[in-house]
Amino acid sequence: MTFTLKGYRMTELIYDDPCFMICYAFSERSNRKVLLKVVKDGSRTLTENAKLLNEYKVASSLRMDGILTPTAAIVESGGTALEYEPVYGLTLRQHFEIRAVSLEEFLNIGIRLTSILQELHGKSVLHLNIRPDTILIQPATGNLYLTGFGYSSRTLQDAWEGGSIPLLESSPHYMSPEQTGRMSHGVDCRSDLYSLGVTLYELLASRLPYTAEDALGWSHAHMAREPAPLRGGTGAVPRELAAIVAKLLRKDPEDRYESASAVSADLQAFAGACMTAASSAAETGGEKRAGEPGAGPRGACLPGGKPDREARCAGDGPVRPEGPAGPAKPAGRGEPSASGAPGTAEETAAPRIGETQAASRAESGPPISIGAPANETDPNTSYSQALDLSAIIQSSQAFALGGDGRRIAARLMFLLLQTAGAERACLIAVRQAGRVCVLSAEFAEGTVTVTDAPVDVEADSRFDTEMIAACIRGRTPCFRSGKEYGSLLALPLMSGGEAAGCLYMENTRTKRAFAPERYAVLRTLAAQALFTAQRAPDLSLEGPSNKPVPAAGHSIETLTAREKEVLRLMAAGLSNREIAARLFITAATVKTHVKNIFHKMKVDRRIKAVTIAKFLGLLD
Repeated sequence: MTFTLKGYRMTELIYDDPCFMICYAFSERSNRKVLLKVVKDGSRTLTENAKLLNEYKVASSLRMDGILTPTAAIVESGGTALEYEPVYGLTLRQHFEIRAVSLEEFLNIGIRLTSILQELHGKSVLHLNIRPDTILIQPATGNLYLTGFGYSSRTLQDAWEGGSIPLLESSPHYMSPEQTGRMSHGVDCRSDLYSLGVTLYELLASRLPYTAEDALGWSHAHMAREPAPLRGGTGAVPRELAAIVAKLLRKDPEDRYESASAVSADLQAFAGACMTAASSAAETGGEKRAGEPGAGPRGACLPGGKPDREARCAGDGPVRPEGPAGPAKPAGRGEPSASGAPGTAEETAAPRIGETQAASRAESGPPISIGAPANETDPNTSYSQALDLSAIIQSSQAFALGGDGRRIAARLMFLLLQTAGAERACLIAVRQAGRVCVLSAEFAEGTVTVTDAPVDVEADSRFDTEMIAACIRGRTPCFRSGKEYGSLLALPLMSGGEAAGCLYMENTRTKRAFAPERYAVLRTLAAQALFTAQRAPDLSLEGPSNKPVPAAGHSIETLTAREKEVLRLMAAGLSNREIAARLFITAATVKTHVKNIFHKMKVDRRIKAVTIAKFLGLLD
């Protein structure tokens, strides 16, 4: 990219990739050295411009320490950029990779970070992009700075300013369960605390709490999987610190800390206990066992530290405030993609039919809720929609690739689990002899197992038969939740005006699973799986079946070649008139194409269409 910003002369290139570059430049207007983040022309120009302008809108209005504040926004023909005061430091990821970090230093970092977050939340601002790459540290001073405000938003009386938060693509690795749109709960300050928990876990363990191979997989992990415990042993993570991180990572927002100040209070209390225990041990000459407060010297390295390398000094140079499309990869992690690119060996195994997983739970609880649970506003419409469309496309690919019915059914059940954020999903068909579970999928120990052996629902205590009967009889969704068993959902599958069966799902880890906004896509996948089960001769189904269940109307229409051209130019930030000139058509024709794109993708803004298209690989 040729540097063309008027009034600036680049003096040092710091970072350069296809989306943007970060550099030092001399400002002729202010006669001083500044830090610039400049968006480059390409398929992500519209998205990156929106992020930069949102960062400027939110961060420049804040008057507080601890954030990297843009001092100016430059929007001109030569490009879009933000100007910052130069900050010399490292991201937390770099800091932990190149030096040994003691327990004392880790606690100090956590306390300072939660103090910044508390002040930020006190100003009704959510960051929504907390990760090791959006936190800068000056090693010499210990000062911390939050960056990456491209996804941040202000709240007004617990509602989003302007009615919705910015379009979220952010990083699926660090998203809270409620940010995925799979939970019946709005996004609030506790979403940032969940992301903080993922960040602290990764810095302590040198790995993420979950593994997954694509965005749907990450969404499922945040909703339905428990993180591996932080391990003890030599250089162990103390139990008290592990408990703080575990509370930050709880699925239900109400089970997490209520505020960043509450997290800070626990960190400070533990730091004080460590100091007291260390002083007592020094006086008596005694030793603490691993995992106890004050165990080992206060400067002892945590497991995530790298003692063999020295840290750069704070004056060695700046780092980029934020990566363009998610974090730098820790060892062994695959990047999320809508197409399901290969990930690590630890990721969720592919589903298979023929094995059953043990499962038992007494079903009892409060009355069944007929219809949808409380329908709270889904603030993540676009990201949730992108995940839904990804599932629909992957289900279509399962049919297009062919193969036997067992394989297709297994893939569809796997997609059902991921899309719903469920631990268990069962397809129940209405037969002459009663209700029969014809297909089930269950997540356990990193593996999704799909079983096709027919099961009499009435004879199996794992099913909430009262809920299933109410769902089929009333032909309406039934939902039940409780602290002791999480969330249960039964969705009717209709055929000819009658319930041919239902989709029954469980998530024992949260009371707020199965957002009503997801019902349409879940019905589509369930109807496809039930249709496959009823028609596939290689599935061991018994008894007469009802007529096939048609798929629900939830899909993305195919874009024409011309519409894809228009969409690519929209992504590059061109106006309708500029697109018309580039394609040698009229502006009115471009407007018609844009209208068709919006209709097919079920969006109402360019930024939504472009981000979903990028997510689904339509711009590749």
